[in-house]
Amino acid sequence: KNLVDGRNTRKADLSNNIKNLAGRKETSDFVVICKGERFPCHKAILSARSSVFSNMFLANMLEAATGKWEVMDSTPEAVQHMMDFIYSGEIDYVSMKKRPVAMLHLANFYDLPDLAAAAKETMLWQLLPENAVSTLVNFERYAATDEEVKKEVLGFIKRNAKAVVDSKDWD
Repeated sequence: KNLVDGRNTRKADLSNNIKNLAGRKETSDFVVICKGERFPCHKAILSARSSVFSNMFLANMLEAATGKWEVMDSTPEAVQHMMDFIYSGEIDYVSMKKRPVAMLHLANFYDLPDLAAAAKETMLWQLLPENAVSTLVNFERYAATDEEVKKEVLGFIKRNAKAVVDSKDWD
């Protein structure tokens, strides 16, 4: 092996080691809770990946002291998907296809731009006359500053106006 291959192997090992920490109760120092489901995690990993968690821990908020954070406006499945992303940096597109709006909401709230980009991409891939209006509303709600995606949806609505107006989403 040359030196470059050795470095790549060590990077892969580090990435896998961090991934393997996900959900390990015995080494966790924090827990994210959603609808009663607990996700053991590590402040250092959360802080490194999310400025929201980092600021929470640095500001000594109540949650940092208690070691718990409750996610009220999501599902355990979406939170699991977010935690998997935080620990691996990988996007699970099978899961993403099932809940892109929930993932966009979480990604924006927790400042996870790569996850937000993947969610927006997925929503655009899934764009149909039947969901165009709700997609635009969700982009307005969770990606208000991203004029590009909203422009893309508006263009789709203009090109498919009759089908959009005739859809249930229009009601």
